[in-house]
Parts: sequence; structure tokens; C-alpha cells
Amino acid sequence: MLRIKDRHEREMLYGPTNEEMITALFRDSVRSYRDLPRKLYHIQWKFRDEVRPRFGVMRGREFLMKDAYTFDLDEAGGKVSYNAMFEAYLRTFAAMGLKAVPVRAPTGPIGGDMSHEFHILAETGESEIFYDSALEGVDVTDPEAVSKLSSVYAMEAEEHEKVTNCPVPAERLLSRRGIEVGHIFFFGTKYSASMGLNVQGQDGKPVTPQMGSYGIGVSRLVGAVIEACHDEDGIIWPEAIAPFKVGLINLRSGDAACDVAADALYARLQRAGIETLYDDRDERGGAKFAMLISGHRDGRFIARAVARFGIRAIVGSSTRGGTTAARECVAALTGGTIVCIAPDGPRGPRMRATSGAVEIARIAGKPLVPVACSTTRRKVLASWDRFLLALPFGRGVYVVGDPIDPPAADDRAAVEAVRRRLEDALNAVSAEADRLTGHAPVEPAPHAASAAAVS
Repeated sequence: MLRIKDRHEREMLYGPTNEEMITALFRDSVRSYRDLPRKLYHIQWKFRDEVRPRFGVMRGREFLMKDAYTFDLDEAGGKVSYNAMFEAYLRTFAAMGLKAVPVRAPTGPIGGDMSHEFHILAETGESEIFYDSALEGVDVTDPEAVSKLSSVYAMEAEEHEKVTNCPVPAERLLSRRGIEVGHIFFFGTKYSASMGLNVQGQDGKPVTPQMGSYGIGVSRLVGAVIEACHDEDGIIWPEAIAPFKVGLINLRSGDAACDVAADALYARLQRAGIETLYDDRDERGGAKFAMLISGHRDGRFIARAVARFGIRAIVGSSTRGGTTAARECVAALTGGTIVCIAPDGPRGPRMRATSGAVEIARIAGKPLVPVACSTTRRKVLASWDRFLLALPFGRGVYVVGDPIDPPAADDRAAVEAVRRRLEDALNAVSAEADRLTGHAPVEPAPHAASAAAVS
């Protein structure tokens, strides 16, 4: 607990939980059995004196909690409230796309004789839990889910080790790691009796209410979701808690036709109940997209062409202005702009990626997404890069490959491995784009070693 001293050297502490405060508030405002059962809740920031904060928002000195408290006239009613909260927690986590395992837990200083923790399964979980595999077959929407789950064996390792004869056969006993995100308690009259909380019963006699408390670590849930829902490409937000489902960008804000089309599409998405992030800022497309272009003549030609669509050109290459351009790219990426890079450099060899794009992605911490395009009507120039000039009245396609994570460290071997993977992926999407538009693929230039052998 986080302890402090006031100016008079009196010891004080931040309440880690609020059973006493809620009991006092209820005692001073409720008098009759007619006011029960009652549920109260609040969401607040809490503090604790962690020796070593770790795991980001999972275990910090400051965290956001949802606390709820129930008051009932008798023990039977108290257990009904406990089970209702048990079910509500199961449904809450399921609605968030998470699989929560309810684990029987010691009541600790909170007190009482009934307590469950809710753990989200994740390989990086801080707790090891043991449970009967039968638990995985229980549907949380089943009306009997609470009774089924509360009767199935599930314990943290520390409590499991105290069990001399585990009732679960070895072939059904599973061991997984979990992240605790919720905890519920039923502690009867521990606080109400000790703090003089009584209400007038139906027969006129005083009744000491039965109480329970229920907590969810709101900020901790964010870390748990990330640990449980990700792949090698990053976070996969469950749809129920994703900040938005669709991203909509108007690249030509101020153009009447584009504004009408984008606004109409946004309205359709809203009517369909699809959460959408609509970038309708009065900015040119260059504030939303940027393209790395060489300072040579052909680069300047491309810069003028993309400027017609409001796309900002970052000028530089490996042979001219490369350092400045790389810094601009990193700044644009970290600021949320998508940067387009042709990674075979200003002088080739054709379709052989250099490491520049990989280094930029590594510094910015952003994935590399291979993209290629082709059109049915086109002119392929006899330049070193086989520059493609799209002709009017044709059909075009874009082919997008899987995102590629940048290397985690500035390691030459790791950078080279990602460079080769990027090169292969770009050549694959290029060949597919050509195939879809009815053309034979443009072949990459020979590798340097092969070219030297031929010459």
C-alpha cells in the first residue's frame, strides 16, 4: 500500500480498495429493507507502492479500477448477487473477445469465504494456473454457466500446490499462464457488522446486510488484451474494443466531388453501425501520405505527378540527400503518415531492394508493406528500372502483400535477412499484378554476383 505522512507526522495511506468507505456511506444514507438489494459502483484511479513497476500498464504505481459493492438482506440474497456479478464478468470479457478463466482464490485481507479471480490466458501471463479441461467447453451464455464453472477445478499454482490429492485426472489437468483482470468477493457481514451498518427489517427488527465487492482492472485490461491478442505483425484488437473498424481518408479535401463521395461513404458506414475514423481534415493528401523520391530528373517528374493528388514528396536517395530524406521519412512515419518507398534505389539494380527502407522502418518502428501495381494498357520504358507508364482507358490493379516486421536491433545480419524478405515479397506482388492484368512479369535484374559472372 502507498503510505504517506501529513504535516503532523501522522501516518496515512491511499485506500487500495473502498469497502470501509462504501459501508460508511451506505450506513449513513440507508435505513430500510425497502432499499435493498442495492448495487453501487465507481471507477477511479488508484495508487500502490510498487517496489519495481513492470509490464507496462499491467503492474504500475497508478492504475484505473472499476469497483462494485452489493448489499443484501440475507446470505441467500448475497450469494445471488455474487453469482450475478460472476456471470456479468464472464459476459463482459466474452463481449470483449477474451477467454476468461474463473479461478478459486483465497480471500486474503478482504475477508469472507468465497472468492474468484478472472484470468485472461496469455503465454506471457504472470501467474501459472491449473484447471480442468472441462472448463474450456462451458459456454458463458449457458444459463448454468456460473454453477458449472464454479464447480470446475481451477487454481493458481500457489494454491494448487497445497492440494494433496488433485480431483482432476492427469490427462485432463491443464497448465497455462494467465493475467488476472478481475476479482470478486463475498464476505457476508464482515464490514457491515463491525461498522454498525443495520437496516430496519420487514418485521421492524434490525438486519445486518450481507456484502460483496467486485473489481476489474480497467487499465490492466489494455495490457492483457495486447498480450492475448497479437501476432508477429502486432496488436489484433478484438472488434468490440478496437478504436475503430474502418479508416476513411479524403485525399482531396476541398474538391467538391471528393467531399461529396467521402461524406456519403462515411454516412453509409455510420448508418450501418460501423465505427469509422474519418480523416476529413482540410489538408492536402501530402499531410496524410508521403512518397520518397530521388532528386534526379525522373524523380522530379514523378514528384510533379503525385503533387496533383496532394501527395507530399520527400526528396532524397542513397546517392543524394539520403540522410536528410531518411530523417524526414522517420518523422513522417512516427507522426502517422504512410510513406511510399521504391527500395531499389535511383540507379538499381532493377527490383533489387537496398537496405534503406529496412533501416527507416527499424528506426520508426513501423512494418514494411509490399505493394505493386499494373495496368492493362501501359508502356514499359527501356530504362534500367523498366519504368511503367500507365495509358488511358485501361484497368489497373494493386496487389498488397503481408506486412513485414523490421529488425528489432541494429544488427547487420538481421537487416539483411529482412531486406531479402522484402525483396522477395515485392517481386512476388509485382509478378502477381502483371499476371492479373495479362502481362508477362518484368524480370528483376541479375544479382551482382551473377552479373559479374556473365560479364
